[in-house]
Amino acid sequence: MRQIELLKSSQDSAEEAKAAVEQVKGMVKTVSLTLNEALAMLFKSEETDIETETSENEHEEAIQNN
Repeated sequence: MRQIELLKSSQDSAEEAKAAVEQVKGMVKTVSLTLNEALAMLFKSEETDIETETSENEHEEAIQNN
């Protein structure tokens, strides 16, 4: 009888652990998506900065050439 109780307890613990793993997987996925969005925003910001700098340089060159 005691062995059956231990087996049930072990099974319950395994199910709880499985649920916890699934929860952590969800958290990792959320963090991954958030990081990907942040990186995309960062690269987009850098591209905009480069475009702005290039445009400013072209404008300065045009002024100097005239």
